[in-house]
Amino acid sequence: MKNAGIVWTRESLDEFLRAPLTMIPGTNMAFAGMPDAQERDRLITFLLNLTDKHPLCH
Repeated sequence: MKNAGIVWTRESLDEFLRAPLTMIPGTNMAFAGMPDAQERDRLITFLLNLTDKHPLCH
């Protein structure tokens, strides 16, 4: 994941949370993904609101 070169945006977070192994093949991530779009959106909103320093929070 470290070398994947991903810029974490709302869209890339959504794609990753939906299907981590599809987005980053070969990762050892033990997370199967979140198929429910509404749950992903709530999680992403929560994560982005953790800090006002994140560029997507503005």
